[in-house]
Amino acid sequence: MYVLIDPSGREEFVFYHSTDLVNWSKVSFARSACSGLLTALVSLVEREGKNIAALEGVVVLVGKGSFTSDRIAITMVNMLVFSLSIRAATIDELDFSSVAGLFQTQAKPHYLVARYSGRPNVGAHEPYRD
Repeated sequence: MYVLIDPSGREEFVFYHSTDLVNWSKVSFARSACSGLLTALVSLVEREGKNIAALEGVVVLVGKGSFTSDRIAITMVNMLVFSLSIRAATIDELDFSSVAGLFQTQAKPHYLVARYSGRPNVGAHEPYRD
């Protein structure tokens, strides 16, 4: 089972899941209805009649929401990479056709790193303006 996580929503956790990297289904969980991202992921996997060990790969959509949401999702995925020896990747755009190629040449384990989508707004400097 492959999962794509979109952590950008303020009100919900959005997941897309696939068994063949071609056909994807969307599932959302209200943030208020579950205790966190990992709980939502486990609920998704169990809803499909599987356990967490059935995960083969996870992709995180980065740069669309807050940096904190990206960091939380990436930390959780890195924990899964370490504990389950699965593949992981990040994407900048929601493009399902590119996901299969992300895993073809990737060695395991491959850990993810969060990155800012813009200039960090920390420290004493002029505010960032587009």
